[in-house]
Amino acid sequence: MGAYLRTQLRLIYEILDFRTANECFAARLACGRRTQSHLDCLAELLGTMSGLCAQKAKREDVSNISQFLAADAEFHLTIAHAAGNKLIGKAVGDAHAAMFMPIGRVFKRLEDRANAHHETIYAAIRDQDADRAEKEMSLHIAATRKSLRNLLPPNAELSND
Repeated sequence: MGAYLRTQLRLIYEILDFRTANECFAARLACGRRTQSHLDCLAELLGTMSGLCAQKAKREDVSNISQFLAADAEFHLTIAHAAGNKLIGKAVGDAHAAMFMPIGRVFKRLEDRANAHHETIYAAIRDQDADRAEKEMSLHIAATRKSLRNLLPPNAELSND
Protein backbone atom coordinates (compact mmCIF):
# COMPACT_ATOMS: atom_id res chain seq x y z
CA MET A 1 0.00 0.00 0.00
CA GLY A 2 2.80 2.44 0.83
CA ALA A 3 4.43 2.05 -2.60
CA TYR A 4 1.11 2.51 -4.39
CA LEU A 5 0.24 5.56 -2.32
CA ARG A 6 3.66 7.10 -2.98
CA THR A 7 3.06 6.83 -6.73
CA GLN A 8 -0.41 8.38 -6.42
CA LEU A 9 0.20 10.98 -3.72
CA ARG A 10 1.24 13.79 -6.04
CA LEU A 11 -1.96 13.36 -8.07
CA ILE A 12 -4.05 13.11 -4.90
CA TYR A 13 -2.48 16.30 -3.53
CA GLU A 14 -3.28 18.10 -6.81
CA ILE A 15 -6.87 16.90 -6.55
CA LEU A 16 -7.05 18.06 -2.93
CA ASP A 17 -5.75 21.50 -3.98
CA PHE A 18 -8.46 21.60 -6.66
CA ARG A 19 -11.06 20.52 -4.12
CA THR A 20 -9.95 23.21 -1.67
CA ALA A 21 -10.36 25.92 -4.30
CA ASN A 22 -13.79 24.72 -5.41
CA GLU A 23 -15.37 23.21 -2.31
CA CYS A 24 -14.49 26.00 0.11
CA PHE A 25 -16.15 28.47 -2.24
CA ALA A 26 -19.08 26.09 -2.77
CA ALA A 27 -19.62 25.90 1.01
CA ARG A 28 -19.54 29.70 1.20
CA LEU A 29 -22.09 30.08 -1.61
CA ALA A 30 -24.30 27.31 -0.22
CA CYS A 31 -24.85 29.33 2.95
CA GLY A 32 -26.85 31.92 1.06
CA ARG A 33 -28.39 29.70 -1.60
CA ARG A 34 -29.26 26.44 0.11
CA THR A 35 -32.85 25.30 0.45
CA GLN A 36 -34.53 23.23 3.13
CA SER A 37 -34.35 20.32 0.71
CA HIS A 38 -30.54 20.64 0.60
CA LEU A 39 -30.39 20.74 4.41
CA ASP A 40 -32.65 17.68 4.67
CA CYS A 41 -30.45 15.76 2.24
CA LEU A 42 -27.26 16.79 4.09
CA ALA A 43 -28.79 15.78 7.44
CA GLU A 44 -29.81 12.38 6.06
CA LEU A 45 -26.31 11.80 4.68
CA LEU A 46 -24.81 12.79 8.03
CA GLY A 47 -27.00 10.18 9.71
CA THR A 48 -25.91 7.55 7.22
CA MET A 49 -22.23 8.36 7.68
CA SER A 50 -22.58 8.45 11.47
CA GLY A 51 -24.11 5.00 11.47
CA LEU A 52 -21.38 3.62 9.23
CA CYS A 53 -18.56 4.81 11.47
CA ALA A 54 -20.20 4.56 14.90
CA GLN A 55 -18.25 1.49 16.06
CA LYS A 56 -14.69 0.32 15.48
CA ALA A 57 -15.84 -2.91 13.80
CA LYS A 58 -17.95 -0.91 11.37
CA ARG A 59 -15.06 1.45 10.59
CA GLU A 60 -12.95 -1.55 9.56
CA ASP A 61 -15.60 -3.28 7.42
CA VAL A 62 -14.79 -2.87 3.71
CA SER A 63 -18.46 -2.68 2.75
CA ASN A 64 -19.10 0.07 5.29
CA ILE A 65 -16.02 1.97 4.13
CA SER A 66 -17.32 1.88 0.55
CA GLN A 67 -20.76 3.03 1.65
CA PHE A 68 -19.23 5.81 3.75
CA LEU A 69 -17.12 7.05 0.83
CA ALA A 70 -20.22 7.06 -1.41
CA ALA A 71 -22.23 9.01 1.18
CA ASP A 72 -19.26 11.36 1.67
CA ALA A 73 -19.12 12.09 -2.07
CA GLU A 74 -22.89 12.69 -2.13
CA PHE A 75 -22.55 15.06 0.86
CA HIS A 76 -19.96 17.15 -0.98
CA LEU A 77 -21.97 17.08 -4.23
CA THR A 78 -25.07 18.24 -2.36
CA ILE A 79 -23.15 21.23 -1.03
CA ALA A 80 -21.96 21.98 -4.56
CA HIS A 81 -25.55 21.81 -5.85
CA ALA A 82 -26.69 24.04 -2.98
CA ALA A 83 -24.11 26.59 -4.17
CA GLY A 84 -26.27 27.01 -7.27
CA ASN A 85 -23.41 27.10 -9.76
CA LYS A 86 -23.31 24.33 -12.37
CA LEU A 87 -19.61 24.79 -13.10
CA ILE A 88 -18.70 24.41 -9.42
CA GLY A 89 -20.98 21.37 -9.25
CA LYS A 90 -19.18 19.80 -12.20
CA ALA A 91 -15.75 20.63 -10.72
CA VAL A 92 -16.65 19.03 -7.39
CA GLY A 93 -18.04 15.95 -9.14
CA ASP A 94 -14.97 15.62 -11.32
CA ALA A 95 -12.62 15.94 -8.34
CA HIS A 96 -14.43 13.25 -6.35
CA ALA A 97 -14.48 10.94 -9.37
CA ALA A 98 -10.72 11.46 -9.85
CA MET A 99 -10.08 10.53 -6.20
CA PHE A 100 -12.21 7.40 -6.27
CA MET A 101 -9.60 4.89 -7.48
CA PRO A 102 -6.55 6.02 -5.52
CA ILE A 103 -8.48 6.65 -2.30
CA GLY A 104 -10.49 3.44 -2.52
CA ARG A 105 -7.31 1.40 -2.59
CA VAL A 106 -5.64 2.97 0.43
CA PHE A 107 -8.33 3.44 3.07
CA LYS A 108 -8.69 0.14 4.90
CA ARG A 109 -10.53 1.68 7.85
CA LEU A 110 -12.30 4.90 8.71
CA GLU A 111 -10.84 7.34 11.22
CA ASP A 112 -12.49 7.42 14.65
CA ARG A 113 -13.87 10.89 13.93
CA ALA A 114 -14.40 10.42 10.19
CA ASN A 115 -17.68 12.29 10.30
CA ALA A 116 -16.78 15.15 12.66
CA HIS A 117 -15.87 17.67 9.96
CA HIS A 118 -19.04 16.93 8.04
CA GLU A 119 -21.10 17.85 11.09
CA THR A 120 -19.38 21.22 11.50
CA ILE A 121 -19.68 21.99 7.78
CA TYR A 122 -23.38 21.15 7.89
CA ALA A 123 -23.92 23.33 10.99
CA ALA A 124 -22.21 26.31 9.34
CA ILE A 125 -24.31 25.96 6.17
CA ARG A 126 -27.47 25.46 8.21
CA ASP A 127 -26.65 28.62 10.22
CA GLN A 128 -25.77 30.50 7.01
CA ASP A 129 -22.31 31.34 8.38
CA ALA A 130 -20.28 31.62 5.16
CA ASP A 131 -16.94 32.35 6.84
CA ARG A 132 -17.27 29.33 9.12
CA ALA A 133 -18.47 27.07 6.28
CA GLU A 134 -15.47 27.99 4.15
CA LYS A 135 -13.07 27.49 7.08
CA GLU A 136 -14.57 24.14 8.11
CA MET A 137 -14.41 22.83 4.54
CA SER A 138 -10.77 23.88 4.35
CA LEU A 139 -10.01 22.11 7.64
CA HIS A 140 -11.80 18.99 6.40
CA ILE A 141 -9.79 18.77 3.18
CA ALA A 142 -6.56 19.48 5.11
CA ALA A 143 -7.42 16.61 7.49
CA THR A 144 -7.94 14.31 4.49
CA ARG A 145 -4.50 15.30 3.19
CA LYS A 146 -2.96 14.59 6.61
CA SER A 147 -4.71 11.21 6.89
CA LEU A 148 -3.31 10.17 3.53
CA ARG A 149 0.19 11.35 4.42
CA ASN A 150 0.00 9.41 7.69
CA LEU A 151 -0.55 6.19 5.73
CA LEU A 152 2.98 6.45 4.40
CA PRO A 153 6.01 5.23 6.33
CA PRO A 154 7.94 8.03 8.11
CA ASN A 155 10.29 9.98 5.79
CA ALA A 156 8.84 8.33 2.69
CA GLU A 157 9.73 10.08 -0.53
CA LEU A 158 7.15 10.90 -3.18
CA SER A 159 7.55 8.99 -6.40
CA ASN A 160 7.84 10.82 -9.72
CA ASP A 161 5.92 8.05 -11.49
